[in-house]
Amino acid sequence: MKFGLAGDSLGAHRKKGMLPTAADWLRKTKELGYQGIMISVQTLPLDDKAALKDLKALADELGLYVELRLGRPLIEKAVDEGKADRIFGAAKLFGGKVLASMLENCFLREQQKWDAPRIDENIKGLGKSLRRIAKVARDYDLPVGFENHIDYRTDEIERILHEVDSPFIGILYDTANQLFLAEDPVDSCRRLASRIVAVHFKDGYVIDDPVGVQIVWCVPGEGIVDLDKITDILVGTGREMNLNLELIAPQVLPITIKTEEFWTILGRPRDDNSPGMKLFKAGVAVPHTLPPTDPDEQVRFEAQELKRSVAPMRRFTKQ
Repeated sequence: MKFGLAGDSLGAHRKKGMLPTAADWLRKTKELGYQGIMISVQTLPLDDKAALKDLKALADELGLYVELRLGRPLIEKAVDEGKADRIFGAAKLFGGKVLASMLENCFLREQQKWDAPRIDENIKGLGKSLRRIAKVARDYDLPVGFENHIDYRTDEIERILHEVDSPFIGILYDTANQLFLAEDPVDSCRRLASRIVAVHFKDGYVIDDPVGVQIVWCVPGEGIVDLDKITDILVGTGREMNLNLELIAPQVLPITIKTEEFWTILGRPRDDNSPGMKLFKAGVAVPHTLPPTDPDEQVRFEAQELKRSVAPMRRFTKQ
């Protein structure tokens, strides 16, 4: 098992224009001490085969694995237009064992206030979409992992997977995202384990908030997610997976668990004794300093926290 970066971990660097090319992303990954990267397809010169081969050669020279990621609508568009080879072919060129994507955009459930009929409709639509993608993925012998992207409860993700029931459609499991649905990530990981094909390795601490809690992403092992248990579950699947650290260091996000609307949209009654709620209670008392807001300071802080994360990532991957 190797460890690398999820591309969003370098978000502050990207926003400052410090990573203009895919080669810059690779070199920064190596500089920070990581063994690979899950990078957006949109950073690559997809129509320049020679340039793609040069990037593959650079990754090999740096000793990095490269996994590609692209949003589901763009994968679907490429399939519809007969251009799937631009995406799947590039992923195969880099030697990837999975193509990464996501089920929905973050926070759509909350923003659009999904009710039960809307969720049923979404799941049927996703089933249709993923079945089409599965056919192409099978042709390339390349599974596609869709991230639990702060959109569906674990039982709903299970329903989506049942709709597709293909070994070429799986889950890119983000180890902290189910917190936003008041779930324990360990329980969720255990339930989805048989279909997990890729990983965003993430931890966070919580601070109290008038409407709930705020979560701040942090160095793995310093937050409330039991990453040791999750790693054991992942190893127990017997599948070869890389742990891609997603540490969006400057980001602070609310979880409005003290409001009735949160539970209405979640579609569950409030249960303060649930595993997810117990995690929040246990974590609130831990003191931390909030990340900086100045863009230059964010770059410095981002690099600092990513470097601090190398040692725990080695421990979690038993290196």
